[in-house]
Amino acid sequence: MELKRHAVTLIRGFQRLLSLAIRSLRRCLPSVSICFLLLVVLSLWLTLKNINHKVTLLSSSSVLREPKTNAFNFLEKDFYSQHQILRTKLRTTAACPPKSILLLILVSSNVGNFDRRQLIRKTWGADHSIETKWKTVFLMGKNSNEREMENATDEARIFGDIVQGDYQEHFWNMSYKVAMGFEWAVKYCNFYYVLKADDDVFVNTLGLVDFLAKHTTPLSKFYTGNIMVGSPVLRNGRYGVSPEEYNETVYKPYCSGGGYVLSRDVVEKLLRYFDVLEPLKIDDAYIGILAAKAGVKVTHNEEFRMYEDKCEYKETTLVQHPARGDCAIMLYHRMIGRKSKMHRNEKCLPLALICLLLLVAWTSWMTLNNINEKVILMASSFVYGDSESIFLQRNETVNSLDGEVYSQNPKLRTKLLTTATCPADPLLFLILVSSNVGNFDRRQLIRKTWGADHSIETRWKTVFLVGKNGNQKVMENASVESGIYGDIVQGDYQEHFWNMSFKVAMGFEWAVKHCTFYYLLKGDDDVFVNTLGMVEFLTKQTTPISKLYTGHIMVGSPVLRNGRYGVTPEEYGDTVYKPYCSGGGYILSRDVVETFLSYYDVSKPLKIDDAYIGILARKAEVKVIHNKEFRMYADRCEYRETTLVQHPARGDCAIMLYHRMIGWKSNMYRNG
Repeated sequence: MELKRHAVTLIRGFQRLLSLAIRSLRRCLPSVSICFLLLVVLSLWLTLKNINHKVTLLSSSSVLREPKTNAFNFLEKDFYSQHQILRTKLRTTAACPPKSILLLILVSSNVGNFDRRQLIRKTWGADHSIETKWKTVFLMGKNSNEREMENATDEARIFGDIVQGDYQEHFWNMSYKVAMGFEWAVKYCNFYYVLKADDDVFVNTLGLVDFLAKHTTPLSKFYTGNIMVGSPVLRNGRYGVSPEEYNETVYKPYCSGGGYVLSRDVVEKLLRYFDVLEPLKIDDAYIGILAAKAGVKVTHNEEFRMYEDKCEYKETTLVQHPARGDCAIMLYHRMIGRKSKMHRNEKCLPLALICLLLLVAWTSWMTLNNINEKVILMASSFVYGDSESIFLQRNETVNSLDGEVYSQNPKLRTKLLTTATCPADPLLFLILVSSNVGNFDRRQLIRKTWGADHSIETRWKTVFLVGKNGNQKVMENASVESGIYGDIVQGDYQEHFWNMSFKVAMGFEWAVKHCTFYYLLKGDDDVFVNTLGMVEFLTKQTTPISKLYTGHIMVGSPVLRNGRYGVTPEEYGDTVYKPYCSGGGYILSRDVVETFLSYYDVSKPLKIDDAYIGILARKAEVKVIHNKEFRMYADRCEYRETTLVQHPARGDCAIMLYHRMIGWKSNMYRNG
């Protein structure tokens, strides 16, 4: 009886543990498969050999910390260098967070290299974490191209991440550029380490944060990178240095200028030597000479990979040169894909413990009952390819087209200003985001997260719909923003909640006239769109290619007569609205968009834009379809794999949802 009671207890425990394991099955398929196979092998072994002792298995695990991203502050200021080496005025809009950051990244960039800076902002240079760990700032000079200088001024004002010196851009002036960056950093930033890099490298910022946070990484007297020892001093050509400038035949040991790390105390120490030692044309060699003068030892780190002949991702690499365009994008997405995999493995640790207990329970049960018959269990296994992320190489540049589109629709009675263009090939879906002209931060967050499509074959395009307001500064910034990004359609009417129907109509007309697309997603700037999930939904065979109007359906909504949502009986005589989709986000097939446009002159526009679309749908005999994955009015920020659109989702919430989306997607493709 005692043995039987013990066996029953073990079996019940086994059942409870199995239930817990099943809950984690989808997230941790590899761990479950291994666990199951171990159970099979152990069961067979115990049965065939009649082993009568208990087996205890020990497993070790490592806990990985999640690195996290940053917003920039705007601060226009000039300051004059205190160092003779610079002899110049430094202009900057850059500001550091008030709290100390682990890493400040100073990127040497030519004033004309906007595309390189923008790629860095969109990839490894951006830190979206709640607790900022790094900040990226670009160091520039000036040139004689007036257009480039004007663009650089606008760029500095918009992004707030540029420090510009009043000297000419030239390879031989790189030492001045580095000195300028060091002085600005020490004067205006609280940081532990500086990474000095060029704009044609890839920085594994997540890996670098982990490296610098290790207990083994020195907090002071630290200068590391790809060390150059015994480099000969050339006397001619681009790298030529005369004996008067530097009379030795070989340089002191130094780190290649593509990327190296200095602790703060070393940066401060090198600054003190800038006026003592004549600057050299070769900036990285000059830093090595300063380090020797300051008694700072140079240490080699093999994970700073310079002069690479192929674009290849390695998990341990911290800095890689060269890495431009599509190469940098691929490396970035491999980096964030690897990190999300590591953190998924961390979440599977509880399942590993459950697996361990299952093994012990199963072993004990078989041993106590002394089973002597052979058991054959069939197990299925899963093969996982080393799939790359769904995001892959595309360094899309937006062609600017300063165009004015006059509406053909009497309802609009306005001139549409736009620099936005669509790709030549058809888009799967076009995203039109209603945004207030003053909401730059929201638009920028969308550009950096779900709004961007980095794939080789563009599947979607995001365009923002704005009006105008009485703030001249905001309007000037919007004009510059439109010129830089080429993704804004602006109407010549005032921003107001009651003008939203005009804004949507404006977007529809522009879309039909200038874009080739299969579907249109109309959304607001405070939502999260699972763009990767949307691609899958729209490419399913079950998704209609025509007569589609779907989202979060509103049925029987009462017509309010007062307040913000108030509509007079003269404007709309019914007491309830026709069924419509919530305006936070809904999908229309192209034919429906075209049909709605033809009804704009038939049905008088309504203050409530989403309800107005429902009225147009009824006129056009287009059926409204409810989709539960359009989650409107969510009461908490929670990621769900199947959700297509979620409202509200602003700031840190949208960033978290985006990273969960790309992490889940890369995991799914690896498991596929």
